[in-house]
Amino acid sequence: MASRDIFDPIKLLRVAPVLTTTATVVYGLNERLYLGVFVRKEQQAKANAILPGYFDVLFRKGVKYVVTGYTSTIGFALANLVGGSYAMAKSSPSTQLYWTGLGLAALHFAFVPLVAGSIKDIVEDQPEGKTTSRLQDWLDIHRFRLIFADIPSWLCFIAGFIAL
Repeated sequence: MASRDIFDPIKLLRVAPVLTTTATVVYGLNERLYLGVFVRKEQQAKANAILPGYFDVLFRKGVKYVVTGYTSTIGFALANLVGGSYAMAKSSPSTQLYWTGLGLAALHFAFVPLVAGSIKDIVEDQPEGKTTSRLQDWLDIHRFRLIFADIPSWLCFIAGFIAL
């Protein structure tokens, strides 16, 4: 079919998890950058005063991007893996990498119980006037999650796409 030479929807489906994980990893790295400023010693006094309100707004808006990004990744990966006639070959290296990437993307959500308390405390200004300590707790878990779930998921999808 000549139109597939110009635009192949299957190729778009194959690359979609690469694109969505790229977006979520970049977002996660940026969170470390712009939230890490608040926990620096020289900024903590000012940060403790503004952090609860700032984080409340940031979290309420940001969580939508994160949930959309990861559920899109999971959905696109599943479409590639079990999508009927469009599914990838079951025994290919790409398929194994996409399954691994899918599992690691889903693992992101397993960290929710670990960060929920920190998020609640920051938004509610607990401990009062010292929310940067709870932000540091969140950043530590966030870094671990990036290193052991988010970035490996992204790399699996990249490698899987390249191996097609």
